Amino acid sequence: MEQAQASNSKLPLGLNLAVAAILIAGCWLPLLAAFLPFWVAGGVIVLLAINIPQYLRQQRMMHQLQQSLKAMRQHREPDAADLAALNGVGAQIQELSRYIQQRVVPDHDSNPVMSVNLEKNELESVIYCMKDGLIIYDMDLNVVLLNPALAEMLIPSNPAATGRLIQNPDDKLFFERTVALDHMKAINKAMIEEPTLPRSDVIELKHPAQFLKRYSAPLYNRLHQQIGHVIIYHDISKEVQSEKVRSEFITNASHELRTPVTSIKLLLEALESGAKDDEKARNEFIRNLLREADRLHALVNDLLDLSRLETAHEKLAWSEIELRKVVHDSIQTVLPMAQKKGVDIKENIEDHLHKIFADQLRLSQVLVNLVNNAVKFTPSGGEVRVIVRRLEDSIEFKVQDTGIGIPQEDLPYVFDRFYRVEHNRARRQNSGGSGLGLTISKQVVEMHGGRITVASNGKGTVFTFTISQKARVAVAQA
Repeated sequence: MEQAQASNSKLPLGLNLAVAAILIAGCWLPLLAAFLPFWVAGGVIVLLAINIPQYLRQQRMMHQLQQSLKAMRQHREPDAADLAALNGVGAQIQELSRYIQQRVVPDHDSNPVMSVNLEKNELESVIYCMKDGLIIYDMDLNVVLLNPALAEMLIPSNPAATGRLIQNPDDKLFFERTVALDHMKAINKAMIEEPTLPRSDVIELKHPAQFLKRYSAPLYNRLHQQIGHVIIYHDISKEVQSEKVRSEFITNASHELRTPVTSIKLLLEALESGAKDDEKARNEFIRNLLREADRLHALVNDLLDLSRLETAHEKLAWSEIELRKVVHDSIQTVLPMAQKKGVDIKENIEDHLHKIFADQLRLSQVLVNLVNNAVKFTPSGGEVRVIVRRLEDSIEFKVQDTGIGIPQEDLPYVFDRFYRVEHNRARRQNSGGSGLGLTISKQVVEMHGGRITVASNGKGTVFTFTISQKARVAVAQA
């Protein structure tokens, strides 16, 4: 015993305390086990007492936040008490509400022009990039905004001058250029009397000639209150011109086709009525029928040819060709008619010109058309000359004659479809073509990258056209 006590006294102090704690816990363990449920229940009550008030406070904040957001959606100021309860978040919501009221919701009592101006800066970046013209008016039809595209349409020569529309709204530029003044007045009257009614109109302008498609609609703010008018202008001048050309083409083609068909019909009726029994009359009628049939055939071919050229279905067969051979063959085609009329045809080609790049068939077609016209309108004893020379990057052709010439007032229209110069009696007697030869020639020359012009002084005519030689690179690459 004494030895054991002696040995225990030699143990470390920490170990002695641990042994003592175990002995004490062993004595109290039954007592702690008896009161364990009470300890657990007390802990749960303490946790609930701490978290329930915090949960209720969060619920109130969420409700106040929802009420504040609802007020902002309805364009109202949030309740001050709700914002105060939200502490720092409330201050941020109040700042956001003021921003929305200033930037998005217009002032009901302010001038409607201010409502349009609120988002002007944001709209300009989009409006100024539009290709169509746009103008915004207030309810009194004063100009609020006008984009550069409309300025180009109104004053093509000086778009910056349209700034006076904004500086002086009383200056109505549309009224200065409109062809139908009553139509423009009716449009403005409708905008005043029926401001909410969208409209679509076509306006014809002069100096220069233009056609604008006008789309008008009321301009509303976010509260669906009308604050002005927005009008978009689309330039349809090319479409109108194309439609006009198409209509004229159909009318002229029908007229040109009807003439030989009518002649053929009358000749056949005359033959059937008894002219066939007279050999001399029969032969004359047959010759006339053949002439009208040839005329009809040429007209149909020209119509088909022009259609292919203008619809881009026809592609040029670029190649290196013998220039002198092309010119000589073209002259030989017209030579019989020239010899019959007593008209001399000469060619003058620069010595060093031998080969050029072009579509041989189409180039011959142009030369035959021009030389044929020159011979047709040159009196007996006259002369037609074909001159060819090299320019910097093209070949220039001239077909000049000593004929009856073309009046100055007709020169701008000689390349139009079916156009004929008939002021001169001699020209009327020599007419009989389809009226499409010069139109086709112009198309072919432009397809070659060149241009064709005409000049006349009343005693002769000169047609000049060029064939670009820049195509050499494209042919080489192909």
